[in-house]
Amino acid sequence: YEKEYQEESVIPTEVYTTPITEKKTPRRWKSKVREMGVNTENTLIVGDSLSADIIPALKAGFRNLVWVRNNQIPKQEELAFLRAYLQNNINLCIANTPEDIISCLEHPQTDEYILSLVE
Repeated sequence: YEKEYQEESVIPTEVYTTPITEKKTPRRWKSKVREMGVNTENTLIVGDSLSADIIPALKAGFRNLVWVRNNQIPKQEELAFLRAYLQNNINLCIANTPEDIISCLEHPQTDEYILSLVE
């Protein structure tokens, strides 16, 4: 993995980027977290695929996520999964493009707003 330090960031933190193979497997996400020495409660996951990034990360226990949806339309089963997880006190933010991520983090979105974006 690569460790980067963000000098001027909205979120003062270390940034790790890593390719995760077999992303759809929550076990693989947990393994990568142990390898990097971070925990799921303090980690922000940014992904561009609801089914390959966001849902497996939720299943692995991550609580802070940004989905860069690039105008993707979620499937009904993905919507049902999101609805269930939104009730479990997660922090999910939906950005339409990578450029929207900072704005998304600076202005938290309500569960109702998130569902209105994807339904």
